[in-house]
Amino acid sequence: MRDIVRGRLSGRADVKRLVAAAGLAVPLAGIVLEVARRSRLWRVERADVADELIAHFVDGLRAGSSPQALADAFGPARQAARLIRRAKRRNRPLVWKAWVRSVQAVGLLIGFGVVIYIAAAIRLFTGIPVQSHNYLAEVTADARAVPRTQRAWPMYRSALIALGEMPQEVKYHVVRPGQQEWDQVARYIETHSEALEVVRQAASGPGLGYVAGYVIDEADLALWPERASDSDNRNLGFVPFGVQLGYLLELRKLSRLLALDAHRAAATGDGTLAAADIEASLGIAEHARETPFLLNDFASLAQIALALNTFGEILAKHPELFTDPQLQALAHHFSDVHGGRIQLRLDGEKLVFQDWVQRLYTDDGQGDGHLTAQGLRSLGYFGGMAAQSSDVPPIRDRALAPAMELLMAGRREMTEESSRLFALAEAEVAKPLWEQDLFKVDRNVEQHKGSFIHMARYLPIALLMPAFAKAGRSPQMVIQQRDAMLVAIGLELYRRHNGAWPQSLDMLVPDLLPTVPPDRFDGKPLRYRLIDGKPLLYSIGSDRNDDGGRPPLDDRGRFVPKLAARVVEDPAKATDGDWVLWPPVLEPVGGSESPGRAGG
Repeated sequence: MRDIVRGRLSGRADVKRLVAAAGLAVPLAGIVLEVARRSRLWRVERADVADELIAHFVDGLRAGSSPQALADAFGPARQAARLIRRAKRRNRPLVWKAWVRSVQAVGLLIGFGVVIYIAAAIRLFTGIPVQSHNYLAEVTADARAVPRTQRAWPMYRSALIALGEMPQEVKYHVVRPGQQEWDQVARYIETHSEALEVVRQAASGPGLGYVAGYVIDEADLALWPERASDSDNRNLGFVPFGVQLGYLLELRKLSRLLALDAHRAAATGDGTLAAADIEASLGIAEHARETPFLLNDFASLAQIALALNTFGEILAKHPELFTDPQLQALAHHFSDVHGGRIQLRLDGEKLVFQDWVQRLYTDDGQGDGHLTAQGLRSLGYFGGMAAQSSDVPPIRDRALAPAMELLMAGRREMTEESSRLFALAEAEVAKPLWEQDLFKVDRNVEQHKGSFIHMARYLPIALLMPAFAKAGRSPQMVIQQRDAMLVAIGLELYRRHNGAWPQSLDMLVPDLLPTVPPDRFDGKPLRYRLIDGKPLLYSIGSDRNDDGGRPPLDDRGRFVPKLAARVVEDPAKATDGDWVLWPPVLEPVGGSESPGRAGG
């Protein structure tokens, strides 16, 4: 049947048929069949071996030897089969030999890979990360250093409890005197004037004193009773989304409330209260950055911007509200915010990354170590973040996990690469905006996401590194706003003293300004024009082109000044128009017109 399938009807490859046809005696026929079987050659080759052996025995019989004598002289069939097999294989085609060697090589590689994979699995699942340093204590050192009797947070907390649930118009909307919802906002503020006074007192304190941790402090449950069941997140590592930072949102609410109260005070002619509200907002901004996370810095910068915008709107609408000493005092407060250096700190993010490293890797005591299964769980590798509460990852992920151990960089390499990126970012953040190239840092991070190998090798960097270009520009925008308000104060004082606006900003130097502040987009002095006898202070904006103080337009043809402050990698793709800094330009907010918020 095999011959029929192969189209060979002669039966030439049928060894048993060949032996039967030869009519050999039993011992000789048995030798031929056994040698052919033991040779483990191709079927045709076995037939050739049978033919050769049959011919050998037939010649012996013709020479007069007996079958038994020929069988005894032949020797062991096993040895003969081995020798015959070796000779036949040696004569096979080169293509077959190359194929055999290739299969053998692949088999060796697979075997070697399996051994390595098993070794990696053993190394991964038996490794234990060593958490030798309490980075959380280092991050909260400033908060813990504030004496308990001088901590502002307990006062903020009591004020927040007294304020109760704030109306939506207070928490989220941009409402000003004269607008539809203003009466409701004003009534709420007047009803809670005592709580606001507590906020002002707290804002003047030396420190916030909120010691961030993984669980809600018992005293804070009076403010956040719904969070009493929050789980302990310390297994996630000390990171901003593991540490409880809910107080930042509360401080933001208080800053917005103070801004609204400043507008209310201005509408009633109370410059002293308006100034106190603005100063308190700056105090809250200082408290917000006590813990050195980027989230804290962003919250602080947003509160500074809100205070500056509030002042700029009030000064434009009520130029006579503040006395000269009040304007001078506010100028000093603006200049001294963050110790006179508005900047972005990466110290906390570096500590966050170092904490991740000690939770990911073992520690050999010399700065190196290998990945652990527990570390992979902390990264959410095993079945996503939800699997972090499980001690046993899904079988699929357990099977693939050793590949991550083989691909991911070791502890030393990961630490060195993260340090390089942070150093690169810090060098750029320290520069003024017109010299920065923070996109260069982001491009370095993106390189680790450009391929599967790079992504796997530097997975923590790809997952945890912030977007430096977006983060690094934030303090520069606030510096621009701060400088603009200092110039606005100088302009107003000059007008009061001279009866008219100055023709150029140089006329403010040195009596009212030490120097004309630079435009953060090109390093040249801020732009200033008189239009119909009124001042206009502006920056050329992200397109780096002076449009004479014309703010950009949105798709509906409405002025949106903050569009000009958006930093893009290619200035040619920036929104056309200038960033109007003072007086504020009306821009659309939620379908209505509201004063433009410089910087967005």
